[in-house]
Amino acid sequence: MSKKCFDLFELLSYDDIEEIETILKKTRASLYTNKLWWERVRLYFKTMDYRRRGFKCNIIAKMLGLSPSVIYNWDKGHTPLNTRNIPKITAEFAELFTASLGDGHVRLTKKLIGHGGVGIDFRLRDKELATHLYNLALKVVGNAWYYYKDGWHYTGFYSSIIAELVEVAKVNHLIALKIVAPFPREAIRGLFDTEGGPTFRSDGQLVFSNTNPEIVMLLKQLLKSIKLDFLIVPERRDGEMRSPTNEKTYKIKQPIIYRVYISARCWHRFYNEIGFVTQRKMQKLKQLISHERYLVRYFTELLEKICQSPETVTTFLRSFFKYRGTYSEKDHSIAIFFVDPTEAEAISRMLTILGIEHIRKEGIKYKKYPQKTLTAIYIKGDGLIKFKRTVMNQIPRKRARRSTIKSTPSLQ
Repeated sequence: MSKKCFDLFELLSYDDIEEIETILKKTRASLYTNKLWWERVRLYFKTMDYRRRGFKCNIIAKMLGLSPSVIYNWDKGHTPLNTRNIPKITAEFAELFTASLGDGHVRLTKKLIGHGGVGIDFRLRDKELATHLYNLALKVVGNAWYYYKDGWHYTGFYSSIIAELVEVAKVNHLIALKIVAPFPREAIRGLFDTEGGPTFRSDGQLVFSNTNPEIVMLLKQLLKSIKLDFLIVPERRDGEMRSPTNEKTYKIKQPIIYRVYISARCWHRFYNEIGFVTQRKMQKLKQLISHERYLVRYFTELLEKICQSPETVTTFLRSFFKYRGTYSEKDHSIAIFFVDPTEAEAISRMLTILGIEHIRKEGIKYKKYPQKTLTAIYIKGDGLIKFKRTVMNQIPRKRARRSTIKSTPSLQ
């Protein structure tokens, strides 16, 4: 969508408002907020619908069980929407809202109300993220607070509307999806900055973790909307867990945690289009996508960047032929086989850029899987001579098995 700012009720339907009203009556949020406001908003939109259909104010009052003066005031523009500070739905709102879903805590205490109202607070290890959320809150709701204590960065803001919507999103992800759908990348960043990121183990993965299935479903729909491939894996947890930050032991309340793994093929797009505020996560992801084996395996995702010049093509092919391709002493040729024909087309394009003659054959039978066919590229004769002079003089005759390569992490 090209529009950069929306009104909240421009994105929500009458049924959504009714659902929000129902959910809030069953949650703790109703104890410290205006219980009647969402009901009044629902009745207001019902009134405006009747007015557009030609009903008079006194008739509408009888139909809805309201005072005629209330209907007259609403008709003149004195609506329930003017009684609360409703933030505009922007990219900054989407990121702040999903970050509140990920690592924010809804504070509904009388002490907090006395200091400005119901709101959201965060307790974070990363100063960069705490500062970023502080600045987002100032832009979105016009207030924020921050302090540092005992190794933790505390930040938050006061907004009863956002607090209520966060409570609703934990019960019904479809309402949250309607609110943040115009800004999917910012919404995904808010979730991954707080509850996800690249793993710092040797098996490098890009993963999001949460115990609430509604939040996981929200992320699922956002990833689908921008066509990022993923896999959701539920894991069962029992007993107790030890916190890596303070070494305290906690009893596990939620027996199932959901892991959302981003496909390695999409890591480069995630880095460029979404990214992280926290630099340690950003640097780790950059390290993963810069790894030679990652570049060789998913080179079709980076094709335009590789084909910028003969120099970039040469650099890539030197890495590529460390892992792919075989040299035949008998035929004095190099052969590369591809299951995916688009990969064969990409390598053919690179060889053409360097002026290396080659032959491409399609429809080759695969002995192990007869139902599949392969595409092959052969480099021989003058093409082989130029290949040795331009790219590399000697191709490894036997490939090291994947299990024997211990110096590089396994990238999936």
